[in-house]
Amino acid sequence: MGAVYLIKKPYFCVRFTEMKILQEYTIPISGLKEGVHQFDFQIDDTFFKHFEASPIEKANLRVDFYFDKQHGMYVLIFEVDGKVSVECDLCLEQFEIPVQSSNTLIAKFDASEADDAEVIHIPRTQIEINIAEFIYEFIVLSIPLMKKHEDAGEECPEDVFEYLDKQEDTADETPNNNPFLDALKNFEDK
Repeated sequence: MGAVYLIKKPYFCVRFTEMKILQEYTIPISGLKEGVHQFDFQIDDTFFKHFEASPIEKANLRVDFYFDKQHGMYVLIFEVDGKVSVECDLCLEQFEIPVQSSNTLIAKFDASEADDAEVIHIPRTQIEINIAEFIYEFIVLSIPLMKKHEDAGEECPEDVFEYLDKQEDTADETPNNNPFLDALKNFEDK
């Protein structure tokens, strides 16, 4: 599977349920029997518009969500696969990078075990849970910190590097008339 994440507070779930944002990502807890239940979601550009300052604007992803309802807890498994459009950190050109991750969340609904600060506690009276923010966070966290064309099996365009080399050459030709540097050089000589 993948990494297991334990959440401290049910803040996102309650907030999304109350605001009725991204309602299609709401899972009806009360109507499900014990066992594993699968939900499939197609994530595109419109999904990311609901998140302020999202680093992702374009995407085509599939999320297979498995909700394992067990006695005393839930196991939420998120399988993400697809592509997102990002900006290359070397050449600044947009390109599609493959995204694939598997993440697991643990949620308990037995409030009598409230001494465990590392697990989200969902009251038995809660009838649904919205997983939109979990999906968003897992997608964003699956993007590498340094995004390069080679991550997608591509190469940066040569003309960008030719332009940068030309700019570097012209910068070397211009004299450096910096009075602060001149003053420091005089200071070192004394």
